[in-house]
Amino acid sequence: MCQVAVPGSGGGSLAGAWLTMQHSSLHTGQPAAATATAAAAKLGSSTGNVQIGSSISSGDSSSNGAGLSRNERSSNSSSGVCHASTTDNSSNSSSSSTGGVGGTTSDKGQVGMAEGLADQLSNCSTEQQLLLLIQQHLSSMDVQQPSAAIKRLSMLRCQQLQPYAACVQRVLQLVPNHTPQDIARVVSALGLAPAAIKQQHQEVLQQRLVPAFLSKLSDAAPRDIGRVLLGAGLSGAALEACAVQQLLEALLGQLEQATPADIARALSNVAVMEQQLPAGQLRQLLNALVDGLEQATSAHIADALVAVAKMGQRVPDHQVRQLLKAMVRLLDAAAVRDVANTVWAVTSMGHHVATHWLQQLLQAVAGRQQQASLFQMNSLLRACAKQMYLPRQLSAAPWTQFEVVATSPAVLTSTAWACDRLGHRDEQLMAALLAEAEKRMLAAKANRSSMSINILNCQDLCNLCWAVAVLDLPQHAQQVLQLAKACTSQWGSIAAEELQQL
Repeated sequence: MCQVAVPGSGGGSLAGAWLTMQHSSLHTGQPAAATATAAAAKLGSSTGNVQIGSSISSGDSSSNGAGLSRNERSSNSSSGVCHASTTDNSSNSSSSSTGGVGGTTSDKGQVGMAEGLADQLSNCSTEQQLLLLIQQHLSSMDVQQPSAAIKRLSMLRCQQLQPYAACVQRVLQLVPNHTPQDIARVVSALGLAPAAIKQQHQEVLQQRLVPAFLSKLSDAAPRDIGRVLLGAGLSGAALEACAVQQLLEALLGQLEQATPADIARALSNVAVMEQQLPAGQLRQLLNALVDGLEQATSAHIADALVAVAKMGQRVPDHQVRQLLKAMVRLLDAAAVRDVANTVWAVTSMGHHVATHWLQQLLQAVAGRQQQASLFQMNSLLRACAKQMYLPRQLSAAPWTQFEVVATSPAVLTSTAWACDRLGHRDEQLMAALLAEAEKRMLAAKANRSSMSINILNCQDLCNLCWAVAVLDLPQHAQQVLQLAKACTSQWGSIAAEELQQL
């Protein structure tokens, strides 16, 4: 069993020093990086980074660049999964834990003020406005307000480490007063932060926040358990296996109260942590999901199926049929992402999808092509190829409307592979794929030191060339020849079968 150490307080002077200097910078226009350096100098530090006890290592906080885009937040496009940011949209200002129903007028006034500050933090429209509010109120924040501040910092894509660290320090000072819901909100809010910020807080999540939550686990609701799994998964925090098991066992003990959202979130974030579930636990969760299908949305179904597929596990045939039937029922409100992920996941698990269901699913996508990305259409096309079903609805899709230049080599080549397997002679699409491949190879030749992920390797090029040949598109022969020539710099690493194919 995991040893649970309840975090204590300490280290507040550094956070306070940063806030003093930050307040000055907001009024003088001094750059944030210079402010951090000045704060560090005042404290006798050479780095300008806030340290929270021993839990957060130093990092560069000078970047004020734009936040990551939706695509940049997605992971490994070659998996075929169309990602969406899994956010927790519940209000941070609801149900204050500091006052009871029968409290005095003074107590109720304090609760109202606390909720008012949480609302202000949640509604800040600029980073500067938010930093000023944090500076003014951090030392008096109650148990809910730091999580509201962290979540808003994350949503505004703030790249400075210090304000996050200061808010986390305030959370740790208040841990004895926190409910499981309060801690869960902080963990899930950190999971939404920019990548560099999340990396800096992995240790504090692993060693202090999650143990604090586990110490109060008996009082945690299914939603709170899901939030902790969500935040830890999105943050990349490698929780101990026993901690994950404690969370899952607590969730399983409350399955009657768990919603489809709770179950889908738990499955998704076990998958994100690259772990698997014991067969018995997976069966319990899937049974609960199927039993609650009347409350489920298309996103809950798709996310649960994708999670099981990514864990390398399998949903039983009869439950796949029930989930697909529910997805078809929800098609009017389903996003393209949910349909694409459902077909991809079911196919990846080795299930056959009945033709009449595929027709209905793809018909729904065909009517919403303006909402689709090339990545989503690619996922569908590949899944259909594995099902050996030519999607007539997608065959007529105006593929050239999609931004081929924004996609990865895996999507470029797997789209060509799917067309090849299905015998789909979309000349415009193949022309766009070949032109983009040629452009990237020329760029690589001009900059030999480039190690960009956008560069195609020999296997990618072979797959493209082979697809053109199989589809009998002689008008693209010259482009194929150019791509073959582009491979000459990689002859030493190309496999014999690839060379023969080329």
